[in-house]
Amino acid sequence: MLLGFIILLLGAFLGNIISSYSGLPVPGTVFGILLVLVCLAIIKKVPHSLKLVSDGLLKYLALFYVPAGVGLVAYLDLLAADWSKILVALLVSSVITIIVVAMIMDKITSIINIKSSKNECSDSAADSYNNGKSV
Repeated sequence: MLLGFIILLLGAFLGNIISSYSGLPVPGTVFGILLVLVCLAIIKKVPHSLKLVSDGLLKYLALFYVPAGVGLVAYLDLLAADWSKILVALLVSSVITIIVVAMIMDKITSIINIKSSKNECSDSAADSYNNGKSV
């Protein structure tokens, strides 16, 4: 379990270094999670200790949103003044996100369908050849 915690801390630490040197407006924790994700994709399995730590943290995920909620309460007057602009921004960004995800999903499914149809064609040709039929 300690190893899993060290992996997460190391990812966050390296992510913060990348964030500070890259100059991009991306939090270091995002870079850190991406680093951990890439490492897990390379080794193609999740270490047991990392799974234990991750499951433990996910149980208390809601508590991580408390500081953000308190921050919103501190700016209620600003939110009340600009609620319509915030609502429009939320709706527009949600619609754009849905459209982009739909386009990406459509592209991915077409790629998968092309690959599976090629495999089916080669499988049927191999079956025909094995059965003594010409294609």
